Amino acid sequence: MTKDEVIKLAAEAGTNAAIKFIKKEYERRSHFRFDKRLRNTKLLLSHYVMLEEHSKRSISNVRQLETNEEAFDVLDSIDDLDNETYIQSIKRSATRTRIILAHIQEMVAIYEIYCERSGRTEDPRRCRVLKAKFFQSMSNADIAATESVDERTIRRDLTEACQKLSALIFGIDGLTSDVHNVSFTQPFEL
Repeated sequence: MTKDEVIKLAAEAGTNAAIKFIKKEYERRSHFRFDKRLRNTKLLLSHYVMLEEHSKRSISNVRQLETNEEAFDVLDSIDDLDNETYIQSIKRSATRTRIILAHIQEMVAIYEIYCERSGRTEDPRRCRVLKAKFFQSMSNADIAATESVDERTIRRDLTEACQKLSALIFGIDGLTSDVHNVSFTQPFEL
């Protein structure tokens, strides 16, 4: 082999190794993003009831503040310079929470329609299981008894439901590179 042929072979080997590394890194990051979205979905759902209560009770304007003596005392104790910062932070938090809750409610409604129209017997159960677990705060054992299935089935149902709901909540970012895990089997109209 000539020196140029060796250089060409080395360049090709290096290029192929770099391409392989980039593909693996892309797949790893895609999987990591999906895992993060799935964890976020589960986190949002597990705190849904508490967030809903926060949304209902948060004090985000002066009229509400005037009727709530305890909150007024707390904010009054903060230096005047910081009052505006704290109030704006509370308003932002309350607004963001309401937006997220409304989005989750809409996506759960879409998921429920999907489950009803899927034609698969387990899909409506998965939706019931999801609602019982996260919106009614039922234990897996209680849900299993209600649905007359094993607790392992409940855990599988929750995993599957959360994967599909994650795709709805986060859109394309909520999908994994393995489309079989979260793909919707049939298109449907709302």
